[in-house]
Order: sequence, then C-alpha cells, then structure tokens
Amino acid sequence: MKRTHLFFLILMLVFSLAASGCLSGSDDDDNSDGDQSENGDDDAVDGDTETPDGDDDAVDGDTEAPDGDDDAVDGDTEAPDGDDDAVDGDTETPDGDDDDVDGDTEAPDGDDDAVDGDTEAPDGDDDAVEDDTEVADIEAADGEGTTATLSNVSNSECLTNRDDVVESFEAAYDANTGTVTAIHHNVEFNCCLDTVDVQMQISGTTIQLYESETVTTPCDCICPYDVTSEIDDLEPGGYTVEFYKGGTLAGSANVTVSEEARILSTEDSGCLDTSRLDTEPVSSFEAAYDSETGNVTVIHRNAMFNCCLDEIAVEMTLDGNTIKLKEAEVAPNPCFCTCPYDVTTTIGSLEDGLYTVEFYNDSNQLQGSANVAVGVSSRSANSECLGLTRTEEVEELVLSFEEGVLTASHRRATYNCCIDHIAVAMEIDGTDIDLVETEVLDMPCNCVCPFNVDTRIFGLTPGTYTVNVFAFGSLWQSKNITIP
Repeated sequence: MKRTHLFFLILMLVFSLAASGCLSGSDDDDNSDGDQSENGDDDAVDGDTETPDGDDDAVDGDTEAPDGDDDAVDGDTEAPDGDDDAVDGDTETPDGDDDDVDGDTEAPDGDDDAVDGDTEAPDGDDDAVEDDTEVADIEAADGEGTTATLSNVSNSECLTNRDDVVESFEAAYDANTGTVTAIHHNVEFNCCLDTVDVQMQISGTTIQLYESETVTTPCDCICPYDVTSEIDDLEPGGYTVEFYKGGTLAGSANVTVSEEARILSTEDSGCLDTSRLDTEPVSSFEAAYDSETGNVTVIHRNAMFNCCLDEIAVEMTLDGNTIKLKEAEVAPNPCFCTCPYDVTTTIGSLEDGLYTVEFYNDSNQLQGSANVAVGVSSRSANSECLGLTRTEEVEELVLSFEEGVLTASHRRATYNCCIDHIAVAMEIDGTDIDLVETEVLDMPCNCVCPFNVDTRIFGLTPGTYTVNVFAFGSLWQSKNITIP
C-alpha cells in the first residue's frame, strides 16, 4: 500500500513540474518542448529548421531574402525596375512614350495619331488619316484669283504589255480648245487600283498635280499607268507642270499657253423647221465683234445637216487674217433626212484687225464667208497716179460711215510719181483719230502727181470723232463725223 501511494505522489510531481515549465530539455520559445533546437524565429511553428529571415512576408523562415521591391510578393527574384506599369520587376524599361503599355518596343514618334510608335511620320496634313499619301492643304493656295480648273482626270488600264516602262512627263497646249493636257507616263500604282485621283494647286506659273491611288482590294503587285490631267482657263504665259506621287515630286514638264485665237464655244439650234427655207436662204453667214468681251461671234444660218445628229463639231485654223471654220456633223445613228440648223461659234483672243471668216463642210468645200473687224483697226489703199493734168484739182478730206465702217478719203493727195504705195498709221486718243500718211518708194522721180488715199476704220463705237490727217509730218486737215 505504501509503495502504491509513493508511485502516485511521484507521478503527480512530474505532471506538476511539467505544467509549471520547469521541465524542458529544448529551452526554446515555442509550445513544443523537446524539439530539435530553438530558432528564435517569429512564426507559429517552433523548432522548425528555418532561421529568422527578417523578411516581411507572411511565411517566416523561407529561403527568400528581402528584395525591397514594391510588389505584393516578397522575396521574389525580380528587382525593382522603376518602371511605371502595374507589374514590378518585369524586363521592360521605362520608355517614356505616350501609350498605355510600358516598356514596349515602340518609341515616341511625335505624330498626331492614336497609335504611338507606329512607322508613320507626322505629315502635317489636315485629314483624319495620318501619314497618308496626301500632302498638307494641297487644295489651298491654289492660285488666288485664278479661274483655271482641273476639268478632267483619267488613267489608262494597267500597261502590262508595255516594253518601255521609263517614267516620263508631258504637257501640251491645244489652241483650239484652250486646254493644257498633262500626262504622267508609266507611273507605278497597285495592279488592282480603282482609279487615280489628282488634285491641283497653282502657285504663280507653277502647276502642281498631286496623284494618289484609290484601291478597294489591293493586290500584291504594281504596274505602270498613264495618268492624264486636263486643265482649262489658264491665263496666257509659260508654265511648269510638276507631277507628285504620294506627296513626292516625280518630275515636271513645261508648257506655253499662247494668246492664239481659239474657239471658246460652239452651239447649234437643233433641227429647225424646213418651212423657214421658204423665206430664208440656205446657208447664210454672219460675223460680229463684241467690244466688251473682245470675242467674235460667227453664225452659219440654215446649215443643212442630218436630222438625228448628236452635235455639230467645229474646228478652226487661222491663216493670217483668214479664219477657216470646218463644220462636221456627229451622227452615230443617222436618219434618212436633213434639216436646217443655226450654228453659232464664239472665237476669242483675236488680235485687232479685219478678218474674213470662211466656212467649210467636212469635205473641205467652201460654203461661204463673212467679214469682221476686231477692235478698232484700219486698212488703207491708194489709187494709181491720177495724172499730171489733175494737179490743179482741189485736195480734200471726205468722211463717210456705212455698214459699221468709217472711211476717210484723202482725195488728190500729192506724192512722188514713183511711189510704191502710201502707208497710213492710225493712232486713237479718246475721240481723236490721227491718220499719218507716209510715201514708200525705192527711187524717187523728179515729179509729183495726185493720188486718192482711202483709209477704212473698223470697230468704232457710237459717238462723235475728229479725224486728223497728217502728210509729210504735218497736220494737213481735220474733220468731224458722228457715228450713230
């Protein structure tokens, strides 16, 4: 009994010492006694093999070292990279561009599109597409005050069969139409283009043509094209036509717009009732000068052509003071009848003078003619010597006006017997008309005789004029005349 009682006392003592912490072989600070060794760390597991690592993560004693970076994961292998993205320690470097992706391979390119670092360069134009083939405001500064227009643009088909593919440039002026035609030969565009667009800018005497292709579905090939641009209403003078492709100068050509006479317009009345031929002649001709516009209007009345024509084409050639008009019907679907037409042609840029307008059909047969005076002009002629016996007759100046022509007749003017002719120069100052006569001769004779010198003056507007005749450098006589 005593032994049993002693055993229970010893057992109670042991439990008592254990509860008071007096019995601990490991001397560590965890709740498990007798583990391998104290590690002094701050985790919840005592006696583990880890050493205090001093890092700030939730796992103590791990193999990571404090890395000082600013991500949510401590002790990772990334180093603080100082960039401005949400991911720390990535391989990207701060690139300073203006997109939302940091460390991309794009560089800040300074252009004005929404995509940074693209291959486009800022082109400074005013459209919504950056770095397109257009150049800045090519429709601006287009020759302030000019009336020139780009009337037509066309391009050939792909010239795949052309052996000579050398790029070349051409510009020519057509005096009949007043049109400059500029051709860019063998310019390369996509094989599957829809059309070539051309915009024009005029600066002084330089015409700039900007070409760009329109392609809905591009192909993986290019081929040569001829691009033709037609320009109307250019002022007379010399021009340089510059051809641009994609905003880059490709080449140029020179052209001169002359003041040669040309047809400005041609109109026809349409098929007229043949009953008018009962009272009017077939094919009569008129010509009139308009001093306000400087143009000449010629009318071929009752010209007989096919009833079903599309148009009456008129071509003009100028031979000295003779204007030749060739008329031809354009009738793809002719009818078996003819009818009268009035054909009106307006001609511009004629120099002052008296002209004869000749009308030809398409077989070059002359149909008729009409005379017209352009501006205020004159034409003079003199008679042969009137005979030495008439030297005693009175010299006089006679003025007359008929059918729009003022005639100044210097009757019995005395000049050398052996003259070639008498030249008359006209000068007009307001309503004063000076006629200066000069004898022209190779070898003078030792005699004089009387001549009649007639000067016809065209294009005068209504009013009262003073005609002054000068002979041998002095005023001989003056007279007034009123033109209704």
